[in-house]
Amino acid sequence: MYYIVTDSSTDMPQSWVEAQHDFHIVSLSCTINGVSSVPGTSEVAKKETYRQLRSGVVIKTSAVNTATWEECFQKLLDEGPVSYTHLTLPT
Repeated sequence: MYYIVTDSSTDMPQSWVEAQHDFHIVSLSCTINGVSSVPGTSEVAKKETYRQLRSGVVIKTSAVNTATWEECFQKLLDEGPVSYTHLTLPT
């Protein structure tokens, strides 16, 4: 069995993500107008975020905190061994 784990900046359609059993999204936190939150990954939430950006709202993101990553990977470890590979594509 394999799993793909990514953060919520991934650009995958929500319908595809929901159909996968081996795909996990860990949410980034962000600050919008000084309010910190963990935005949803639904298509509606994404559209709202982009609407706010276009209107000039300043949105700051931060990396997923260590405890959140640990929680996600612990669930996978409970099912068996994990081999971790980090990929960064050129931009």
